Amino acid sequence: MLISNSLNLISKLRGCLITLGLPFCFSSPVLADWSAGFTPPDTTETQLFIDLPDDLDIVTLTTLGIELDGIDVTSLLSLEGTDFIYKPPHALSEGEHVVKLIVLNPDGSSLEKQQWSFAIATSSSPGLENLTEDTTEIEMAERLLRSAYFRADTLTEFSRRIAKQNIGDGTNEAVLSGSGDVNAGFASGKWTIDGHSNYLVQSDVDHAQTNHPVDIGEYDISANYSGETVEGGFTLGHHDTGLESLLVSNFYRRGVSARIGTSDSRIAAQGFAFGTQSVSGASDFTGLNNTEDRLKGLSLTAKPFSTDIDALQLTGMYYDGMGEGSGIGVSDLDSVATGSGWGFIMDKGFGQQRTRLKAQYAHALFDQDGDDGDAPKDGSDAVAISLEHRLFEEGPVFLDDTFGTSPLC
Repeated sequence: MLISNSLNLISKLRGCLITLGLPFCFSSPVLADWSAGFTPPDTTETQLFIDLPDDLDIVTLTTLGIELDGIDVTSLLSLEGTDFIYKPPHALSEGEHVVKLIVLNPDGSSLEKQQWSFAIATSSSPGLENLTEDTTEIEMAERLLRSAYFRADTLTEFSRRIAKQNIGDGTNEAVLSGSGDVNAGFASGKWTIDGHSNYLVQSDVDHAQTNHPVDIGEYDISANYSGETVEGGFTLGHHDTGLESLLVSNFYRRGVSARIGTSDSRIAAQGFAFGTQSVSGASDFTGLNNTEDRLKGLSLTAKPFSTDIDALQLTGMYYDGMGEGSGIGVSDLDSVATGSGWGFIMDKGFGQQRTRLKAQYAHALFDQDGDDGDAPKDGSDAVAISLEHRLFEEGPVFLDDTFGTSPLC
């Protein structure tokens, strides 16, 4: 298959051929009695096919161009035989799209040869929500395969000692060790479920990280609901709150969180509970087994005036918790520290978020040995105002190597 570079070369011949060192211009085949076929994409990332006649001559081929939604994409086409193939560099948006086959005349003008319309739906394949008792097992399996994915990366080694000298009998002759990473997901109707986990294998338990021959390391399971007016979901496992502020930042632990809000992002609320220590293995699956080692809280975000991308956004949050403390002296090694805090964020964008103004306030209390200890509570307040501006909208372009496709004659 000739790639798009072939079309760039052909485009330089458009409207004019070089024969015996002299320019030979040809007339436009606009009135030629032929037509092309069109195969629309199945999804937002599927290729578009323009099926041209097999007997189309090279002269006519060099005069053709393709427009998608009014944009010339001829230089991005691939050529297979006499058929044009367009692979979108970015996923197509949902909704109606228009493809035009254009013929360029030697004088620089252009005429529309054919036009096709197609639509990208919200879900390009039937889901599981419309299954009935009459649905065949094959159709059910096909819908399930379209709505699910699974990927696993693993590296496992097996070694066995065939001879030994000056090695005690307590060592293992055969050892199986390794690790892996698993990702899986499932979609049904308005629900999507995604999961990720890594796992550890070590048959020599003395060297296993969790003292088990097979165990999980970090994992997360997320279920998300997207309705017409309400959206939400919950996450179990290792994750963070998604809140970046003076009060909470990069807090990644095992726990659980739940969220709910409006589909237009006007209002969103979140509640969360995490263990304060890093956890591996399945023994403390939720990370919340120890009630004296837990952080919990909630947040509320609202756009009071508009849902526009630059609209003023207000966020309030609160947390309290307890964890391992450090009392005064050596007699209070088992003390439990307590803490709480609340904060407020005001965020406003300008020019499609190219400029952002952000103001924050946070207040926190911390007691290193809890209410029963002798150490006093420490309180702190923080205020921050920041102004960010992106100099380049999509990043700087230092060299734009773009070739025109206009005729030579």
